Amino acid sequence: MTTMIAPPGLKGVTVADTAVGDVRGTESFYHYRQYSAPDLARTRTVEEVWQLMFDGALPSTDQERQDFATSVRAVRALDPRLEPPLAAIARVARDPLDGLRAMLPLIGAASDMRPTV
Repeated sequence: MTTMIAPPGLKGVTVADTAVGDVRGTESFYHYRQYSAPDLARTRTVEEVWQLMFDGALPSTDQERQDFATSVRAVRALDPRLEPPLAAIARVARDPLDGLRAMLPLIGAASDMRPTV
């Protein structure tokens, strides 16, 4: 095993090349594709950002938006077995990200997802 010495804060260290997102720390800018992530969260629907991730572009027409939303509707359904733990987690989670971190393993298990590593 090789040990790598990295600079503090990993400054200048590339960990992955991706077209999906990036953090430009010196500018305090986080983005998906070419769009500001906070702006997307404030102004776009989940389905619109989902389409951006998968197709590389936001929907440009109402019809395109509706078609994509229809195509993903079935996979947005929550397994009914997860409703009780989701409600319990929502009641006690300190913030939404804590709730998400607690819920994702349950969703994965209910969907028969297995680790890939």
